[in-house]
Amino acid sequence: MRTILREIRKSPLAVCGVFGVLLFLAYAYPAPLLWLRDQFNEKVSKKLSKNFSEWRQRREIQWRADEMNAARELHVEGKLDAAAEKLERLLSHPPKRIYWPYPGHIRQELALVRRDQGRFEDALREVNWLITREPNYLDFYLTRVEIFFAMKEWREVLHDCEEVIDRVKDKGKLENSEISANYRAWQKHSLAWARMGEYQKAEVDIRKIIRDAPSDRENYALLAEVYARQKDYKQAHKYSLQAFELRTPDLTDDDDVASWCLVANVLAEFLATCPDASVRDGKQAKQIAEEVLAKSDRFTFAKTTLAAAYAELGDFEKAVELQSQFMALPLLHANSSHQQARLESYQRKQPFRLMRYEEP
Repeated sequence: MRTILREIRKSPLAVCGVFGVLLFLAYAYPAPLLWLRDQFNEKVSKKLSKNFSEWRQRREIQWRADEMNAARELHVEGKLDAAAEKLERLLSHPPKRIYWPYPGHIRQELALVRRDQGRFEDALREVNWLITREPNYLDFYLTRVEIFFAMKEWREVLHDCEEVIDRVKDKGKLENSEISANYRAWQKHSLAWARMGEYQKAEVDIRKIIRDAPSDRENYALLAEVYARQKDYKQAHKYSLQAFELRTPDLTDDDDVASWCLVANVLAEFLATCPDASVRDGKQAKQIAEEVLAKSDRFTFAKTTLAAAYAELGDFEKAVELQSQFMALPLLHANSSHQQARLESYQRKQPFRLMRYEEP
């Protein structure tokens, strides 16, 4: 600064002249300055616009994910109308300026909600729309299988399962999702045969699955159902017990715990409600059901099994209490006619006998 002031004192006229020329040029020819200003403003504007656009996209993606998860929770809780409303709102507001990779999953969930509402035609319309647009996505076929199961359309179940199996057979290298879809299709295929009374075909399917996946406990539970439907309750008990004792669950793996809870509950319910008195064991059923409830607070369905075990042991007051607790939960099908029949049986001081194996 001192140097500049010293130079100005030495030649004030020259310095003033330079400043004068610069001011004249800025006044007479403002284009360079305006260009610099516009370039600066454009860069700032682009950056601000990009940041705002990214923020808006992130917000929309998060909103859609939150709405989807909320709809699924409502579905599980049995609040079907509220779940359908949220899903329809998502479908009526397609994403703008963002890539949303799960549009089909919204319609898929809506199809399952419609199924649980008993609106089967609407459910099929939704899933058929998905299959028409994405015929190679096998999970959509399995969703249609779930709907046909609820409708007891066993031939349609067989057809769709075979469609999945054939599509996988024709491919070379399979993705994990395709391997899983093929496996689930074989399981549903065997169950459909069992519901139709074709027990030999059902057993052939299940034993094929067991050869491919001998460590999957759920397959032995399927085999138990096939024998139970033939009223061979001793064989059914044998395979239910094998599923239960196959291996201890990995408590760090939520899916493995859920699988174990499923087969354990099947065994406990069988022991508590089997029509064959030589198979029933209320004490063991009570112990297993309590173990299921202790291992997972998400498998609340075991409360109904525990209620059945108490009824088998003659404690109908406790059975009514537990059954009523379960039916008061905000869960899908918690207050169904089947659960009401259980409660009425205990109120009459009669143990419940599970007769579902005698019907399709």
